[in-house]
Amino acid sequence: MLNLAGVVSTAKLRSWRRAEIFLVFVFAAIVTPSQDPFTMIALGLPMILLYEVALVIGWFNDKRKARRGDTSPYANLDDDEASPLDFDDLPHPATGEPATSAASADPVGTAVGAAGAPGSLSNAAHLDIT
Repeated sequence: MLNLAGVVSTAKLRSWRRAEIFLVFVFAAIVTPSQDPFTMIALGLPMILLYEVALVIGWFNDKRKARRGDTSPYANLDDDEASPLDFDDLPHPATGEPATSAASADPVGTAVGAAGAPGSLSNAAHLDIT
């Protein structure tokens, strides 16, 4: 699952293989109700087999990603590098126009009511409370 989500590569999972096998058998030794090694092996081997199947699936996934190529604009960023945010293409929420033209027409974004109408809530600073 971590490989399919792009969190961990198959190479990293393979580097953890020895620790995984050891920890699986430690877990199997603790969880099995009896003290014989056959029950521990009967529980540990299917878990290791499932891990190896996950490695093969991850290998195919990595191969598919490499063949397809990463077309994301953020593919060349380092893990600790911030991505650039580009809000110029988003429409303005009140007018629906692109943000560059809407920002020049309405710099505060107060187009709520009928502008200039008495009692309008478009600009709360001009309300007469008395």
